[in-house]
Amino acid sequence: MRKAIDKAKRNWKILLVVASFAVVAIVFFNILWGDPNLTNAIVAFGTLTLALVTALHIINSNEQEKRRREDELLRQRRQRDKDELNKIIDWAIDISKCELPVEVVAVVGIQNTVQERRFVNASLVALASKLRSILGESLYTSKIASMYEVNLGTAVDKVVTDVRAHIDILDKCKSAVDNNNFAEFSIATNELHEHWRELLQSVDNTIAEACNIKIEVLSI
Repeated sequence: MRKAIDKAKRNWKILLVVASFAVVAIVFFNILWGDPNLTNAIVAFGTLTLALVTALHIINSNEQEKRRREDELLRQRRQRDKDELNKIIDWAIDISKCELPVEVVAVVGIQNTVQERRFVNASLVALASKLRSILGESLYTSKIASMYEVNLGTAVDKVVTDVRAHIDILDKCKSAVDNNNFAEFSIATNELHEHWRELLQSVDNTIAEACNIKIEVLSI
């Protein structure tokens, strides 16, 4: 639609110049009608023609420069959108890598040795710390998401909520380790696994929404 409007404006400009040329040409011919000197008439008409060609060239150059600037702005906007959407996707992928290691849960002897408790405790602390670090980026991620479709913003907010809940469950696991309560630890890790699947689903939804918008951006 916009291109059609620009084309119509350009055509009107050219039509205006041609009409002006026609009017001036008529005036010149009327003035030169009684001039017996054909050379002067040819020179005058040639000058008028040169003026018309110059005017048309200027109009065309201006239009080309305008289109070039618009294309460049569109390219920059597309690239910015791609970069920002990629940041959201990378943020979500980083979260998907924060599953509790299998070897941590496999430590059945948690209630028996100090070494095992330290190993599990350190693993839980490291994982919670990593998620908190990623969560620290959520404000910027949410801000980017709010610039696009509502579904993306909703998906990002859901991930943030799920990550916070996951950190709380990790803290419950750590508390069970600190208290040497294996039964509590077993219950907490089961809850952790159940919630991890929910968190992954939220992450997948966020990535899917961001990818859909990227496809739309590239098709503009």
